Amino acid sequence: DCTMLFYQHQQQVEITGKGESKMNNAYIVALLRKEGIYRWEIARKLGIHEGTFSRWFRSELSREQMRQIIGAIEEIKLDRVKAKG
Repeated sequence: DCTMLFYQHQQQVEITGKGESKMNNAYIVALLRKEGIYRWEIARKLGIHEGTFSRWFRSELSREQMRQIIGAIEEIKLDRVKAKG
């Protein structure tokens, strides 16, 4: 469930002190780097243009955008595991 994953990531940010009880854009960028996921992959998974996805980062992401992005990250990770197996 995307909501549960969102809260797990939110708790991780709070534990590591990299957020002020909320996730921020920098955390998402760092997560994408850590997982080796490109922004265009997230955009494709969300069904939006890559430029639109990049514009989301011009201001603080909304809670709903964060949920969508975390969900897309988890789906891409699962897709990669399935492709290897």
